[in-house]
Amino acid sequence: MVKQICQGRLVSFAIIVVAMVLLPSVISFAALYDPMRPQVATSVAAVQKVAADEFHLEAIVVSDQRRVAVIDGKNLNVGDSYKGFRVKSIVQTGVTLTGSGEQRCLTLQPTIVTIR
Repeated sequence: MVKQICQGRLVSFAIIVVAMVLLPSVISFAALYDPMRPQVATSVAAVQKVAADEFHLEAIVVSDQRRVAVIDGKNLNVGDSYKGFRVKSIVQTGVTLTGSGEQRCLTLQPTIVTIR
């Protein structure tokens, strides 16, 4: 009987020791931050906060035959209308929009999303 009690305590002690050894490693793996992991949810939320009246110039194509600007995913030529503005000019360095009594000059800027 005493032998069974000692074996039971030994097994219990072994389980506790194994748990104490493994538990911190499991917790530390959960707390690791992977900087290379995509933060899709945060990025999408940050992009959706952009005001609806802002224009985002994504690309410019200037050649002898044509001039095209990609604004908010739309291909626009000189003279096209978009969100109440007319494309006045497309040059290699930017795009000029006119409308509603104002003029906006768009330039290519990298989109930087800060993830916290």
